[in-house]
Formats: sequence, structure tokens, C-alpha cells
Amino acid sequence: MAHKLTIEEIVKKVDRKIDSFREAEFYRIDFPEEGVPFDINQALALELSQNSIITFTDKIIGIAKTLAISITLFFVFFLLFNAKAYFEIMKDDVFDLLTYQSERIAETPQQPPEQELIVLSKDPSAQKQQFSELDLAITPPDNRLIIPSIGKDVPIAEVDSAAITDPNWTNLNDDILNALKSGVVRYPGTALPGEYGNTFITGHSSYYFWDDGQYKEIFALLSEVQVGEEIEVYYNQQKFIYEITEKKEVMPSEVDVLSQPTDQKQITLMTCTPVGTNLKRLIVKGNLMDE
Repeated sequence: MAHKLTIEEIVKKVDRKIDSFREAEFYRIDFPEEGVPFDINQALALELSQNSIITFTDKIIGIAKTLAISITLFFVFFLLFNAKAYFEIMKDDVFDLLTYQSERIAETPQQPPEQELIVLSKDPSAQKQQFSELDLAITPPDNRLIIPSIGKDVPIAEVDSAAITDPNWTNLNDDILNALKSGVVRYPGTALPGEYGNTFITGHSSYYFWDDGQYKEIFALLSEVQVGEEIEVYYNQQKFIYEITEKKEVMPSEVDVLSQPTDQKQITLMTCTPVGTNLKRLIVKGNLMDE
């Protein structure tokens, strides 16, 4: 014969259940009309059982809160780690806005300033004093990449080409990362500037803020470079001008961007994108202009 609970036992059981499921449960006993059989033990067992709908809802809410906190923390730390790169992008956007406003102001018709005409002396010796005799092009002493549209003038670092034959590819990666502290890097084994083939140059769009390199965000604005623009390369005291012909995003596994054509003189600039990630690679290609 089943044990009938006393009032004290029922109260204690209810108190324990309330303490355990206070946030997830509700309790209500509907007493029947007089004369209808009623078992209070059965009613309590039914009402004190866990409400699966409420419990499921609470779990969903808990998961949603945890997910929201995780996403917030992710973006906070993401922006913290890549603050310099995104500041560079924001600064460029603000500069473009100010430039646009300045150009609109400059469109207002103004009285052209009076120009003072230079009177040349008829004496050849005196003319030499009025104008410079020579107009020599000045080239930088080191190898450099210049991208006028985004205001970048950066050294081109080299990596020993012997690294590409090393069976341990980690060594090559370490050599490139170390060289990137000194500027952008010409990938070993690719064509030299001005030669037939593909001069492949890579640089950071963003990197760990604790790294001691000075060029961690050098290509943060590379996506702003447009087809038709010109970039300059100074290499071995020679100047090469390339016209941008293509811009695209590829997956890291698409290594055909390193291909070396035999009938063209190309340049390829590469960096990680979106800024602060290594999900894809931004590729900017150009051809050497007529010399």
C-alpha cells in the first residue's frame, strides 16, 4: 500500500521543489468540485514535475546571452588587435571627405592671380644663372615601392631564394615574416622588376600589435588602389612604372597568382583581406608601361 504523505512532508517537498526550480517552474493545484475523487499526492507529483517548455526556453535564452557576450568580446578584441590598421583606413576616408569638400570649394570661380613674366637676359652666361643647367632624375639609394594614390613609399625587402628549395616550408615562412618587418617583400624566385615574368610583392594589411615591425599596416589601404592607376618601383637604381590592370580576391590555396609569364612584364601586390584576417588574399596586378 502506497505511503500517504503527511501535511508536513508535503510542505517540505513543495519547498524543496520550489527552491530547485524557482525560475523555471510554476505551481498550481486545481481542486475539483465537491464529491469528485481527488488524490493530492498525484496532483502534487504532476504539478511539481519539470515543465519542459519553460526549461527549453530558459536554455535558449542562456545560449543566446552567452553567444551575444562572445560576439561582443570577439569584436572588441578584434578591433583592439587591428586598431592601427583600421585607424589608417578611417583616416584615409576622412581625408577623402575633406579633399572632396576642398575640391567643391575650389570649383568656385576665382580671379586668376597675376603672373610675373621672367625677362631673359640676352647674355648666355647670365641665362645660366637664371635657370638650372641640368635636370637630373633622383633615384632612392634602396629598392622601393611607391603607390601614389594611397600615399605609400616603402622599402622592398629580399629573402634568400635558397629558402624556396628548403623542404621545410616553415623556414621560408619565418624568413618572409622576418623580412616584412623591414617593408614589403619580393617573393623569392619571382621576376625582378623590369624583367619578363611576374614580380610578386607581399605586405601586411595588419599584424600583431606587439610585433616590433614598422610596416604592419602598410597594405591596409591596398583595396583603395584602382585599375588604371600607376605605381612606381625603384630597383637597382632604375625606375619602373606599372599600370594597374586587375584587382581581385582569391583563396589562400590559389597559388597560381605566383605564375611567371614569359611574354609579359608584370607585377603583383598581395595582402590578406579582410583587414585583420587571413581568410582571403587581395591581389592587385599591373603591367610594365612602355619604356
